[in-house]
Amino acid sequence: MPIDEFLTEENCDDAQPLSADKPLHRSTGPKSPEGKARSSKNRLTHGCRSKETVLADEDPAEFEFTVQAWFDHYQPAEDDEVAGLLVYDTALAHWHFKRNRKRLEEIESRLPGYAWNWTPEHINLFSTFSRYKTSAERAFSRCFKEVEAYYTRLHRREHLNQLAFAKLAAIDVKWLNQQEQKTAKKL
Repeated sequence: MPIDEFLTEENCDDAQPLSADKPLHRSTGPKSPEGKARSSKNRLTHGCRSKETVLADEDPAEFEFTVQAWFDHYQPAEDDEVAGLLVYDTALAHWHFKRNRKRLEEIESRLPGYAWNWTPEHINLFSTFSRYKTSAERAFSRCFKEVEAYYTRLHRREHLNQLAFAKLAAIDVKWLNQQEQKTAKKL
């Protein structure tokens, strides 16, 4: 049974009277393009929960440098999409972690020197940004472990292939030596 059937004029709050033209559920968000654009920037107040890659106060060149450093370190093969994606995700997680660490440092530098002097607002602010930093740090750690595990498996596979080829080459050399000895005995 829908909730509208349970709500009547008697049990509705006076601040929100029951009317046919006003729905009882929450707003579904802005409708105009301007409102949607404004709403899309809500997370950009401090950027710690933003999915935006580079914020207005950040240097795009620094982001590109960070990504390039990760790609230079791992050098994923052109045809290995998985490696490229893992490296990019790690670089992005590193970027978000650096952003959150910077924001926490900014907050901490503005708080009173002694924690005993902090107000509940100070404590809440510090706790919130600490959580953001910790969350970003965990995401980075998870991505880093994934890319490391992938490359460890990749290098192990390459190493095992090299060992297998070396053993095959040794067997071929041994067989050739035996054939040479048989030929020498016949002569």
